[in-house]
Amino acid sequence: MLTNCKACQYTSEIHKAAIETEVARLSNMKGIHICDDDELSRRLEACSSCEHLDINNVCLMCGCYVRIRTLLKDNRCPAPKKRW
Repeated sequence: MLTNCKACQYTSEIHKAAIETEVARLSNMKGIHICDDDELSRRLEACSSCEHLDINNVCLMCGCYVRIRTLLKDNRCPAPKKRW
């Protein structure tokens, strides 16, 4: 079964390179607030040990790719017990 990101409609089988392309695009957009490297690492580490993370690095709570969700500074962990 494919999981769709509720925000961007990508499927969970999207290629890793496409995710990194989207990360680069978001990082260069004006008005988008990006986490610094330390905060991003902390968020990714928290997600990597979460029971709501599927094998395709999709958050099962919201359907987002964690690599993209964690990048955006204003986003918060969607789990009931917030990890970041």
